Amino acid sequence: LAPLAHQPGLLLGKAYFLKGEEGEAERTFEEVLEQARREPSARSADRVALGAVAIYHYHLRWEEALRWAERIGDGSVRERIRAGILSRIGRNAEAYEAARKAIALNQHDTRAYANMGASLYQLKRYAEGEEVVRQGIAIDPGDFRLHHVLSGLLEDTGKLDVAIEEGRKAIDLDGTHGYNFSSLGRLYLQLGDLRSAFE
Repeated sequence: LAPLAHQPGLLLGKAYFLKGEEGEAERTFEEVLEQARREPSARSADRVALGAVAIYHYHLRWEEALRWAERIGDGSVRERIRAGILSRIGRNAEAYEAARKAIALNQHDTRAYANMGASLYQLKRYAEGEEVVRQGIAIDPGDFRLHHVLSGLLEDTGKLDVAIEEGRKAIDLDGTHGYNFSSLGRLYLQLGDLRSAFE
């Protein structure tokens, strides 16, 4: 979250955006960012930029989200966020490169490993994707994103039983994301297990 002092400005920008006054929304976000940049901590400005990214991301405005992601000063966070957005809009080779940069800057950010695995999945480089995701799991076996991505990689290489195990791990670690359940249901359907698919 952005620091409390900047949340009203972000909310005002969001209100303008929702009213269709996109130019005013951008101006408001810019003003809040400039205020944050005058503070001693660079993290304040990064949190404001992340707030703008989150608003645009939620409303599927990928180019705007990407533009604001590029304004994040922390290189590892910037590249990880860029990787996720680029993957969402099908620019998978760029997403891979952004995730690679994020990992080079912070080898413990497992979300970057998940993003790299997802981009490799889209590029159909399944063996590389599995290797990258397993590296992330070795760092943090409790990151559900890694198990979700690994499940998809295993599914597309025909390893359905192991893919189901990874899908169940993702749900056990965080049961709040619907895509984990839909992915697991699809795996059970492929095995002809209708009962498990609809549970």
